[in-house]
Amino acid sequence: MSNKKKDQNISRRHFLKTAAVGGAVATTLGGPLFAKYASAAPITIKMQSMWDAGTVGYVEFEKFCKNVGEASEEKLVVKAFPAGAIVGTFEMFDAVKAGVFEAMHTSDTYEPTQRKFTG
Repeated sequence: MSNKKKDQNISRRHFLKTAAVGGAVATTLGGPLFAKYASAAPITIKMQSMWDAGTVGYVEFEKFCKNVGEASEEKLVVKAFPAGAIVGTFEMFDAVKAGVFEAMHTSDTYEPTQRKFTG
């Protein structure tokens, strides 16, 4: 066997040994972290829409909520509410700020322009 071929074999062996050790370390350290988050309870957030139930806007909003759940493997669940289900449409911003629900589905042009933002 030539020296060049022997050097290539040693190089490949060294790479494979290093990769095996690296994989073992990643599995040892990453396994418990993955298991912790994989077994975590899903997070559910409430989100009210500006659209009334049954309208095209609300149907699309429900699809969005479903897609979020599927994309997160049901670790993040968005519970959809139509307009007026929790608070009036023009009170949604204040309700989110007060923690009544976590998010709102609206349009920039739908909020009153006279709103005064404070702290």
